[in-house]
Amino acid sequence: SKGKYFVTGTDTVVGKTFVTVLLAEYFRKLNYKVGTFKPVESGILENSCPDFELLANASGDSHKILYKLRKPLAPL
Repeated sequence: SKGKYFVTGTDTVVGKTFVTVLLAEYFRKLNYKVGTFKPVESGILENSCPDFELLANASGDSHKILYKLRKPLAPL
């Protein structure tokens, strides 16, 4: 069966990426096709996007980040 999961949180560093990586790895082990999407990554230093890289590796999928922000911000 197909399912869609939306992982959200109201602050930075609360575990959204961590939970998403665990879900992606779990479903890949069950041979499901997995895709992840993180439209905004904040707290970026240099050209590094650590959350994006974790999600891409966990899902076996790659995508572009729509917005990259230097400051570690959370949307209101």
